[in-house]
Amino acid sequence: MTLEERVDYFKKEVVERVIFRDIPEITKIKNPNLTVRLLTFSSYETGNIISFKNLSQKLGARFETIIEYLFYLESSFLITLFKKFSRGGLTIAKSRPKICVNDSSLIFALTGKKEIIFGEKEFLGRLIESMVASHLRFSLDKDAIFFWRDERGEVDIIVNLGKSVLPIEVKFKNKFERRDFTTIYRFQKKFGTKQSLILTEDFFSQEEEKIFLPVWLFLGGKIVGKM
Repeated sequence: MTLEERVDYFKKEVVERVIFRDIPEITKIKNPNLTVRLLTFSSYETGNIISFKNLSQKLGARFETIIEYLFYLESSFLITLFKKFSRGGLTIAKSRPKICVNDSSLIFALTGKKEIIFGEKEFLGRLIESMVASHLRFSLDKDAIFFWRDERGEVDIIVNLGKSVLPIEVKFKNKFERRDFTTIYRFQKKFGTKQSLILTEDFFSQEEEKIFLPVWLFLGGKIVGKM
């Protein structure tokens, strides 16, 4: 199936069928258009940390409604909300989650980005991070996947398997500077983790406590091509 065919499929089978028929039938929601707006917002903001309060103000909907509709989208496996990691996996219920759309074709369908312009580094980085997070979310228990952030920076993904914690940074490039890893070093020092995984464009190596692995290899194939 080509990307164009996948995009058309998601428009018909997800946006039209799931959002306007399946979810309303199951949940009795009264405003499927708000669901579309939330999913479209999620597509543009995939890989970003969101604020329920700001989203409520932006879309002109009650705070509780926003949380309810996001829950329905997550229950339909269209998006995933990842919580901030803390020791023992404890999180504050009202903390701001990171939102990821679970399929890149859905992002293309709702944003109209049928081609990835590699000059759009910020969006491309978040798109690939979302693909990695989604891959982990469906490979492991969803509650094992987090992100971490402090006042100075963010670690993209944290895999918490109880006794083992692995920080992951998505760096879609092949040349690095020490400053690229200051936040992940800080995380490792704070939580006492010995290994970190750096997902690159094509670079493959192991240096001290860091493993560099091409993201396409991690995902089991090609990431993106011409849209």
